[in-house]
Amino acid sequence: MKLTAITKIASLSLAAALSCGNATADSFTYAVRYPGGLWSTKGKVTIKLVASEPAIGATAEADFGKVMIGQSETRDIFLSNSGNATYRNQIRLAPPFSLEDPENGLLDLAIGGQKVVKIRFTPVVEGPVNLNLVFFRNDGGSTVLRGSGYAPFSLAV
Repeated sequence: MKLTAITKIASLSLAAALSCGNATADSFTYAVRYPGGLWSTKGKVTIKLVASEPAIGATAEADFGKVMIGQSETRDIFLSNSGNATYRNQIRLAPPFSLEDPENGLLDLAIGGQKVVKIRFTPVVEGPVNLNLVFFRNDGGSTVLRGSGYAPFSLAV
C-alpha cells in the first residue's frame, strides 16, 4: 500500500519554533489517506527540545605545596562528564603551571566518561601562586591550583 498524502493540520513548524529562540517544544497534527480512500483519524506529534551540554565534575583543589625554584611537582586532576553531551576543550595554562597530559591540551570527554589531567607546577619566583582552572561553567567544573615557590638558599650579609 502506498500513502498519497500527509497533511499538516495545525500548529507551528519546528523551524518557526526554533527561530524564535525560546521555544522548548512544538507539536503538529496530521492525517493520511490511501489513493481514493478516506482520511485517517488525526494523529498528533509533539517534539520537545532538550538542552544538550556536558556537566563536568573536577577535583576541587590541587595543592602542589612548597616547591623549590627550578624544580617541578605534578598533580592529577580527575574529570568526569555526567552531562548529556560530549565535552571538548583546549586547555592552556600560563607559567608556572603547565599541562603534562594531555600534551597538546585537547580534552575530549564522552558522555559518562572520565579522564585524568596531569598539571605540572614549576615555580620561577618565590611566593604563593593560585589559579582557578575552569573546565566548564557548571558547579564543580573547576579546580583551584595552589603552590608556592621557594629559593634553594639565601645569602646573609
